[in-house]
Amino acid sequence: MTLIRNMKDTLLNVGEASKEIYQAAESSIDICIESEVLAEIPFVEYVFSIKNAVDKYQVAKVKRNYANFIKSASNMNTEEALYFTN
Repeated sequence: MTLIRNMKDTLLNVGEASKEIYQAAESSIDICIESEVLAEIPFVEYVFSIKNAVDKYQVAKVKRNYANFIKSASNMNTEEALYFTN
């Protein structure tokens, strides 16, 4: 489990680089938008926030399903285990 957590942290912790990317993308969008009101809305930041929320939900869902699988597999008797291994 520690290996998976370390891999996830390495992949998701881009920190300042991600902020610079979405600020650059936001600036590019602002150049194309003529309305000052719409230019003030941080579209890219909202998209990143929604994506992060979805990712957190999916991680929690996988953890829950994994825990349920381990729990149900540990409750199997020998006959059931042999049935699923063949």
